[in-house]
Amino acid sequence: MCFVRPHGYAYLFIPLLHSNSQPEATGEKLPFRSTNQWLSLVCSQSGFRPERSTSDVAWTHKWLAAKAKKEDVEIKITGIDMSAAFDTIDRQILLDIIERIVEEDELRIIRFLLSDTVINTRINGATKERPFVSNIGTPQGDSLSPVLFSVYLENALKEVRTILPRPTNKLEKTLPTEIAYADDVDFVGLNFVDTEEVQNTLHKYNLLVNIDKTEFTTLSRAGTEYKNTKKVGTLIGDEEDVERRKRLSNAALTKLLNVWIKGDKIKRKTKLKLYSYFATHGKKFRGRPLTTLPVVLNKDLSRLQENTLQLTTREDLEHLRCIAQNRQQWRELSTRIRKAAEAPPSDD
Repeated sequence: MCFVRPHGYAYLFIPLLHSNSQPEATGEKLPFRSTNQWLSLVCSQSGFRPERSTSDVAWTHKWLAAKAKKEDVEIKITGIDMSAAFDTIDRQILLDIIERIVEEDELRIIRFLLSDTVINTRINGATKERPFVSNIGTPQGDSLSPVLFSVYLENALKEVRTILPRPTNKLEKTLPTEIAYADDVDFVGLNFVDTEEVQNTLHKYNLLVNIDKTEFTTLSRAGTEYKNTKKVGTLIGDEEDVERRKRLSNAALTKLLNVWIKGDKIKRKTKLKLYSYFATHGKKFRGRPLTTLPVVLNKDLSRLQENTLQLTTREDLEHLRCIAQNRQQWRELSTRIRKAAEAPPSDD
């Protein structure tokens, strides 16, 4: 169990899974203070948490596949699918949970966020004129609601864990029993879990499990079907995942070539404006720098000085991909194109 310090701003200690299954603790700051209660958030939850991402989930599944192969055992993964989980939260239960964690001022802010929520229905593209008040679900699109959902789901899963069988042998005790990213939850063990029991328990919190979409995955040395199982956008099999990503990359490059580069579908002035925006405002995601793709240029970059950026052939595109592999060249290229994009473009 991962505990949060009860005084001042709370720090959550997250054990990260390594190949030797030994946990390592790191600290994480939460956006609220704890009063007289210890708040615990399960270590397997990777959604909406600093320095955690889908990569933690994907690599944990790959580690489990390697473990099954090494130990020559069958590891069972039961993946449950919750239908519209954000929209089914019981707000009163959520407030009862939050009340034990936060201070009065913070509780008032959360109450204000959840109060007076109205919903409009749209049928066949037309919005109905009579909105209705909603008492379930959390607003989406803000930064606080995902945290509230994580706290709510954690309390529901705590009750689920009481009905799940405990590890019985040495090998099973080395395995993570749960892998979660937001509302995507996988239960791990040497046997599949009883989904009906899980469904009945989550139903107390108004969380609905779609039994028809429950995934049962078996990892083993001899099996190969699991390699094409997708978890948070990544296939468990390494070779299968690389091949899939290659296909997606080629499809994306083909779209780039056909829609953005070939022909006169988009004016050069528009391309420069768009690149200027992305180079200026879209350089970071979650505080980390991104590699931005120059929209058009010729292979030798000679026309950059004339503010005429062109990329017309597949060879030019391949050259661009080679440049992208060199961080210094890419940085210099991006700077030159940004300067060209910020310069007043000539009329088409």
